[in-house]
Amino acid sequence: MFDLISKGDIPGLHMIEHEPWRLMKRVRYGPVMGIAALAASVVGTGLSVMGQISQANAAEAAAEANAKTAQQEAAWRREAYKEEGYKLSREKNAMLQEQKSMYGAAGIDISTGSPLDVMAQTAAEYERDIGMYGIAANQAMVKGENEASIYRYMGKRAKTAGWLGAGSTLLSGLGKSYATYKGYS
Repeated sequence: MFDLISKGDIPGLHMIEHEPWRLMKRVRYGPVMGIAALAASVVGTGLSVMGQISQANAAEAAAEANAKTAQQEAAWRREAYKEEGYKLSREKNAMLQEQKSMYGAAGIDISTGSPLDVMAQTAAEYERDIGMYGIAANQAMVKGENEASIYRYMGKRAKTAGWLGAGSTLLSGLGKSYATYKGYS
């Protein structure tokens, strides 16, 4: 009923066992396979492009979040330095009042001479330290703003790179899709 086919009866059948891809090259699939391959290639390219764009947007969003965090931390550091300056100012006033009280209890005139020099020196040292806290507060704010600017710059560059990569993928993908289609038709 059924005749057995030997390997020698069909040209190229011996390749199936050892090199099946060579046999595939001999088969012409026609326009249906060409269109299917084109569609699959275009869809794959589209998905890749969408992924790159999504990644670019995510990188920019992450950089913006980091920038906002840097600004917030800078504002907190600035407030902490300002508070330390205020604390030091209150401490200065208390120290000067204590010195006045001690000189007054000892019966020393604080309006001239050494007692006045000592109190002036104390006030000057406190004011210098308070000024340093003010400088540190401003430096913290500038540093935070600079960090935020860097993060934003990096986010924009990442987004640009992602969009350029998506464009490159789109063009090369469409070129390969066309070549694939032409290979099947």
